[in-house]
Amino acid sequence: MKTRFLESIAILVGATIGAGILGIPYVVSKAGFWTGILVILVLGAATLLINLYMGEIALRTRGNHQLAGYAEKYTGRIGKNLASCFMILGIYGALTAYLIGVGNSASAILGGNTIQYSLIFFIIVGLVVWRGIKSIGKAELLITAALILVVIAIPAFSAGRMSLNNFSGFDIYRIMIPYGVVLFAFMGTPAIPAMKEELNSNRKLLRNAIIIGTLIPLVVYLLFPAAVIGLLGNLDKLGDGERIATVALSRHIRPEIGILANAFAVLAMTTSFIALSFALGKTFQEDYRLSRKKSFAITFAVPISIFMINAFVSVTNFISILAIVGAVTGGITGILIVAMHYKAIKSGDRKPEYSIPNNMLIMAILIIIFAAGILNELLGIIIH
Repeated sequence: MKTRFLESIAILVGATIGAGILGIPYVVSKAGFWTGILVILVLGAATLLINLYMGEIALRTRGNHQLAGYAEKYTGRIGKNLASCFMILGIYGALTAYLIGVGNSASAILGGNTIQYSLIFFIIVGLVVWRGIKSIGKAELLITAALILVVIAIPAFSAGRMSLNNFSGFDIYRIMIPYGVVLFAFMGTPAIPAMKEELNSNRKLLRNAIIIGTLIPLVVYLLFPAAVIGLLGNLDKLGDGERIATVALSRHIRPEIGILANAFAVLAMTTSFIALSFALGKTFQEDYRLSRKKSFAITFAVPISIFMINAFVSVTNFISILAIVGAVTGGITGILIVAMHYKAIKSGDRKPEYSIPNNMLIMAILIIIFAAGILNELLGIIIH
C-alpha cells in the first residue's frame, strides 16, 4: 500500500509539473521577483483547495468517471460540455507543447534533429500510457524522483554564481503578469480520478496523497525560478528565444548546468504528458463510452498531427500560449469544480473518506480569483 500511495502522489506531481514551469522564471522576473512569488503562493493554495474538492467529488460518486462525467452528474449537460471542451482543448494544447519542448530540450543535450527526438518520445510515452494505470504509476514514481533530484542539483551546482541582488521587485499592479503561466503550471487536476483508482483499496489515503502531490509542485515552482533568476537576473532583457528558462540557462551558464536544466525539462514534460494523456483517454472511454482503442487513438492523433504541422509552420510566443490556456482553461475548470463540490455534498451517492464543508466565503474567493484571471486574459487578447 505504501508503494501505491507514493505512485498516486507521483501521478499528480507528474501531471502538474510540465511545460508551464519553463515559462515561470520569465513571468516572475517580468512582474518582479516577490510579485511572482506571491502569485505562486496564492494560486498554489487555490489549486490545493480545488484538488481536494475534486478528490472529494470523486469519493462521493459511485463508479469511475473523469472530470466531464462528474460535471454532468452535478452540473448537468451544460457543465459537462464546458468541462469537456476546455479540458480537452487544454490537454491537447499541453500535449502538443510537450512534444515540441521535449524535442528541443533533448536536442540541446544530445545534439541532432528535434523532430526525431519528439517522435521517439511520442512512441515511448504512448506505449507507457497504453499499458495502463499500473505502468503509469511506476513510471511516474521513478521519473518524479529523478525530477526532484534535478531541481535540487541546479541551485546546488551553481550557488556561487547567484546574486542576492536579483531577488528584488514587488509591484502590485503587475500581479496579473504571471497569473496565466503559473495557473497553467498547476493544471494537474484531471489526474485525480486516476489517483482514486490507484488507491482503490484504501481511499482514506487520497486526501494526504492530494496534499503532498500539490505541495511538491508548489515547492518546485518556488525553487526553480529562484535558481534561474538568481543566476541570470532579469530574463525580460534576454532575447525572445531565451524566455524559456532552460534555453536561457543553456546559453548563459556553464554547459553542465544547461544539461541539468534541459534534463529537468524533459523529465517534467514526460511525467505531465503521461498523466494528462492517460486522463484524456479515460475521459473518452468512461464518459463518452468509446472503446479503449478509439479513446487512445483520438487522444494521441490530435497532438501528433498538430506537432507535424508545426514542424513546417513556426509557433510564436510560447509564453503567451501558456498564459491563455492557463488563465482561460484553468479558470473555467476551477469555477466548475467549485460548483460541482457544492452540489456533490448535497447529492453525492456515497459517503466520502474525507469531507471539506461548503464555505461560501472561500468558494466566492476562489471564483473571484479564477474569474479575474479569465477576464484579464480575454481583455488582453482583445486589446492586443
